[in-house]
Amino acid sequence: MARSTRGDDMPPQFPTTAASDGRMPNQSRPRWSILTLWVAFCFSLSATTALAKEPRPLTEVVFKAGGKEIAESGRVIVEAADGGILLEAVDGQLWNVTPKAMVSRTHLDQPFQPISADDFAGKLQEEFGEEFSVSKTKHYVIASSAAPEFTDWCETTLERFLNVFTRYWDRDPLELHEPEFPLAAIIFSDQAAFAQYARADIGDAAATTIGYYSIRSNRIVFSDLSARFRGRQVKSRAEMNRLLSASSANVATVIHEATHQIAFNCGVHIRYADNPMWMTEGFAMFCETPDLRSTSGWRTIGDVNRARLPALRGASLDIDRLISSDDPLRDASTARTAYAESWALTYFLAKARRGKYREYLEAIGSKPRLIWDDAETRRAEFEAHFGDVDELQDAFRRYLSRLR
Repeated sequence: MARSTRGDDMPPQFPTTAASDGRMPNQSRPRWSILTLWVAFCFSLSATTALAKEPRPLTEVVFKAGGKEIAESGRVIVEAADGGILLEAVDGQLWNVTPKAMVSRTHLDQPFQPISADDFAGKLQEEFGEEFSVSKTKHYVIASSAAPEFTDWCETTLERFLNVFTRYWDRDPLELHEPEFPLAAIIFSDQAAFAQYARADIGDAAATTIGYYSIRSNRIVFSDLSARFRGRQVKSRAEMNRLLSASSANVATVIHEATHQIAFNCGVHIRYADNPMWMTEGFAMFCETPDLRSTSGWRTIGDVNRARLPALRGASLDIDRLISSDDPLRDASTARTAYAESWALTYFLAKARRGKYREYLEAIGSKPRLIWDDAETRRAEFEAHFGDVDELQDAFRRYLSRLR
């Protein structure tokens, strides 16, 4: 079974009649995963409209959720014919508000403006309390009850990775942009505190993991990976690097979840759109590659992910099965192999079909929100960029045989 749970709370499919571009949606169920938990309020809507991205006014919405009233200010990015909305709050959280849950909706006479890092820091401090310290870096706001040395390691690693990510993908180039919102990282002092929060946030399956990224809240959440070293004198960042890098899964988890967050905030993926799971997870695994020769346990993007190679032994490497459905990655009995195959397919396409892979990422990254594609549409989109799947299959298997 794969390492961590993706806390990506995805709303159920809107029963739409047409998307904003006039396309008729494909009637297929939303995709649920052991590694991606789509949790949200249910919509009972007759039609939706995805609103133009710019400009949008600031809207204050009061709604009922979890037995209490919540007030959020943000921009409405999808609106249903019966009055239900998808609201993107000023801190980047997505809220699905049904007509039944709606208490009030007020259009404010000012444009939407993302929250400042200072205001976000204050909001997280109020949310998590005095047990947490809140710090800011260039791109991140981090609320942490973890050891200061681990918090410092996360600050440095996250900023370093964002810089490497941007430089690597700018070479293609992908159409990247700076994050619109401050990127939130929440770090808990131990596994028990993390599990309690994660269970309430995304469900029971998260309790046994060590980290996840939530598409709904736009946050990455971890437990203190250095907690098992308590009692040792960790006197420097280099010592923390050495301890953490002793297990490749530690650093890979942080990089993997950071990749998800950056990809959904810098223009690679669109939250609440139909992102094939092999693509999003393969992309993250392409970036996560641990390197125990490095003092930080991670060096760069795009190396062979040798931690995934053992799961490929005896694998069918069936491209059509992987691209047509998320089921192989959702099913606990096939997830380990399917994740490795997703990395392998991404590695093959990013290395041997680099230009086409970039075009495919950009095409998927422009898809409308809340429209779910069926297997035939997914396959057709894939073949539009990479050609006939059967012909590509042989090239894929030959390429991978040289890595194993």
